Amino acid sequence: NRKEPRHAKPRNPGRGETRSLSLNEASAEELMSLAGIGTVLSARILRFRSALGGFSSVDQLYMVYGLDSSVVDMHRPSLHVAPGSPRPMCLDTLSFRTLVRHPLFDADQTRRVLRAWGLGNVDVATFWTRLRPSAEEQEAWTPYLTTTCAAESLSPR
Repeated sequence: NRKEPRHAKPRNPGRGETRSLSLNEASAEELMSLAGIGTVLSARILRFRSALGGFSSVDQLYMVYGLDSSVVDMHRPSLHVAPGSPRPMCLDTLSFRTLVRHPLFDADQTRRVLRAWGLGNVDVATFWTRLRPSAEEQEAWTPYLTTTCAAESLSPR
C-alpha cells in the first residue's frame, strides 16, 4: 500500500518495476534509492540542481562532482527532466556576481554574455549574434537565460 511519488511514472506498465524519476523533483531519499548514490552524492546532486536553477538535461548529471559516469549511464533510462524545468535568469536584471556563480558560466563567459546584452536594446537573434557562442554553449545556456523577467526562453526563432 505504498504511495508512489507523483513524478514516478511506470516506464513499461506490466513489464517490471522500472520507474521514471524526475531529476528536478526528486528528493534525497529518492535519489539514494538508486544504486551507487548514497547520502553524499544525493546531497551533491541536490546542491548542483539548486545552483543550476534546475536540470535542463539528464546529461548534466555527468557534471556532478564525484558521480561516476557508469552510475549515470546505469540509471539514464529511468531518469527524465520535464521540458521547461530550469529556472531562467533575466538578462535585464542579471548581475556579474549572479551569473558567474552559475555552474555553466565562468568569468570570461559571464563578461561575454553581459557585454552582448548590454550593447543596447536587442532582440533574441541579435543577442546570440553578438554573443557568438559555440553550438555547445548556446545549447547549454539557452534554458537558463531569458530576455524578460517573465519565463520566456531565449531560443532562436
